[in-house]
Amino acid sequence: MRKGITPCQRYLAMTNKPVTDAHAAAIARVILAFSACELMLRLVAYCLTANAHMEDDDADRTAAIVFEGMATRTLTGIIKALVQIRFPDDVKGIDRMNDRILKAKSMRDLLAHSNFIKGKAPGTIAPHAMKSVGGLKQAVGELSVDSLVKWQDEISHLSALLIGFLARWGYATIPDDASPDLSILRPLKTIVGEHDALFFSGAGTAPQVGD
Repeated sequence: MRKGITPCQRYLAMTNKPVTDAHAAAIARVILAFSACELMLRLVAYCLTANAHMEDDDADRTAAIVFEGMATRTLTGIIKALVQIRFPDDVKGIDRMNDRILKAKSMRDLLAHSNFIKGKAPGTIAPHAMKSVGGLKQAVGELSVDSLVKWQDEISHLSALLIGFLARWGYATIPDDASPDLSILRPLKTIVGEHDALFFSGAGTAPQVGD
């Protein structure tokens, strides 16, 4: 057996040392925000499928049961197909929102399934993760606490937009002054700084880990 630091010690150090309490809290908030967004996706899919209002009795529980375990990519595909049938004028907006949701899902998965090493820039951490589907690729990039907060804000905004679409289609009732502006489908690059974005080398987009 080799002397010095063992692989076990090295991985424990990789997992624990670089991640501050602030990083850990920010990572948790991103994951929790996406859990809420997934619940909204199920509710949107249910309302479109059953032509139901989101405030109907047991709508949320029925949506959770019917669409439980369904991949995010599948849910967004179902929503797009139903919108094409019922609300064709909103297809482009749904397309853009779905793209952002899938990017957020990739980030959520990367945060949930990675170990982390210290980033080169002060106050940053870098994921240690590999992807073997479609060729071996390694995650590259660094994350600051501020960039994680921006991801949380982006995901929360997407959840609000989902409610906004339901309201537009007559499946939700919310005060006018609380309705999200559905024209604000901001490009992701305006939310997450270029130097904070993570991607898999060679892939050109955010990783699709776990989907």
